Amino acid sequence: MIGIIWRVCLVGLVALLAAVLTLPLSVATDRLKGAAPGIQWTQVQGTVWSGRISNVSFGRQMIGDVKLRLKPMSLLSGSLSYDVDLMGPVAAGTATVFGNSSTFGISQGEITARVEQMIGLNASVRQAGGIIRFRDMNLEMTRGLDCETASGRIWTEVLVNVGAEYGEDLPELDGEVSCEAGMLDVGLNGESASAVRVDIDARVGLREASRLDARIGGVSGELGQALSALGFTVSDGDFVYARELSQ
Repeated sequence: MIGIIWRVCLVGLVALLAAVLTLPLSVATDRLKGAAPGIQWTQVQGTVWSGRISNVSFGRQMIGDVKLRLKPMSLLSGSLSYDVDLMGPVAAGTATVFGNSSTFGISQGEITARVEQMIGLNASVRQAGGIIRFRDMNLEMTRGLDCETASGRIWTEVLVNVGAEYGEDLPELDGEVSCEAGMLDVGLNGESASAVRVDIDARVGLREASRLDARIGGVSGELGQALSALGFTVSDGDFVYARELSQ
């Protein structure tokens, strides 16, 4: 008798699991629209087991397509975890995304973004081109969209490209990510062989305007004039810039 009851329960559990895993992925993504305003997409294909979200954007910024594959073992811990491939003209890479009753986020993110496709940046910077590379990215956020924990490194050569247009030796930038007051904080810095120093701090949030602060020291001449034209002001001999970036 016990064996029969066990088999019935097992068959029922398998049937329930199969029903859940064959649910359209659109059922899950519809919830995300309400939880994370500003994130949009044009099409959702597949099931919660494996699917694709096309033409994902955040605000006015196009991101690309997202392909998801469920990690079945995550169900044993009461959470959902997916292997993700990001594909598009703006960014490409891989990560693991996860979510439970209180938090969600990404881990093991390896993503490369193309600067010329980022509409929030100055036109001159976008024209210079280059990439921003995110390595070993880990981010955990609350359901209220506050940044809880973050780690990882960021590298870019975009300033090297900008400097080349003015005949100046500008540095590559390297830095780390963390959380600050509920926002994702990105700190980048570098120094060139000609002693040009650059420090950049960007705070990114999903519920409020992001902010960019930059300080560049050791420049003069044509590059200094170009920085002034871009909106930099002089403070203690350095060129400084501050701007809020709307979504």
